[in-house]
Amino acid sequence: MFCFLSGDDLKRAREWDLFVRFCEASKLDIDPAEVDMLDPPWPDLKADVFGHSHYFELGEVVQQDWMKAQAQQERKLIIDSRLPLTAVWSPLASIVQKKATKKYAQQASPLSLLLYAERNAPHWAVIEPLVRKRKHEGRGSFENSVFDHLWLFMANENRIPLSLSRKVIGAPLL
Repeated sequence: MFCFLSGDDLKRAREWDLFVRFCEASKLDIDPAEVDMLDPPWPDLKADVFGHSHYFELGEVVQQDWMKAQAQQERKLIIDSRLPLTAVWSPLASIVQKKATKKYAQQASPLSLLLYAERNAPHWAVIEPLVRKRKHEGRGSFENSVFDHLWLFMANENRIPLSLSRKVIGAPLL
């Protein structure tokens, strides 16, 4: 799809494509042609969501530990496996920490963190028990961040199994 792009252009094109798929899955009313790709210190992109500007920082969850967890789970349930559960939690925790410490333009508000798993991503069933077990820890990290919303988009399943919000993104009243 993006075979003639490289470097930053390829990254931007992939992020745009992923964001459009996320919006379709989440039913956020955006016009793909109106998505603005931004440069630091701004977040990755800006889009009008239900008629209001909204900023998004994207972060791909690194898959190496998840791939190990999924391979182990195929042999037996991950909760009973020799693989430490931290190997499944670490990719999520590390990307949230990395993005939470980044400095963004002060005008970038409201600001959402869109975490996505696309390449070699496990199915939600693999990580859900751990996320449920550590939900208070995850909620604490989110509450101490600059983000108004956090989503985990499992692109391989085209679904959003996890979202946290401090504010409501409301559709206009009909």
